[in-house]
Amino acid sequence: MKKLFNYFHNEAGTVTVYLFYLVTLLLLLAVSVIQHYQNETNLVKMEIEHLKLEMLQQLAYQSLINEWEEWGDQEKVEFQYPIGEAKISISNHAEELVKIIINASTAPPYQRSRIYYY
Repeated sequence: MKKLFNYFHNEAGTVTVYLFYLVTLLLLLAVSVIQHYQNETNLVKMEIEHLKLEMLQQLAYQSLINEWEEWGDQEKVEFQYPIGEAKISISNHAEELVKIIINASTAPPYQRSRIYYY
C-alpha cells in the first residue's frame, strides 16, 4: 500500500519540524518589523513636539525683543500661540545684563525652558 502523506514523512525525517522553524522565523521577522515601525512613529511624534517647543521659544523671544520698550520693566510676561504658550521671566542679572527665562509648553507634559541674556 502506498503512503498518502509521503511528503510529510520520508526516510530523512519529517518536514513538519522544518515548517515549524520557518513559520517561527517569519513570525519573528513580522514582529520585529512592526516594532520598528512603532518606534519610528514615536520618534517622529517626539521630534514634532520638540520642533513645536523650539518654535514657541523663538516666537516668544522675538516678540519680546521686538516690543522690548513695552515689556522691559515687567518681571513676568505670557504669550499665547495656537500651538501652545510661553511664559517669560525677566530679571536684571547685572547692570547692563538682563536674564530672560522662557518656559514654553504645549500639550502636557511637554515643556522646555531656556535662558537668554540680553
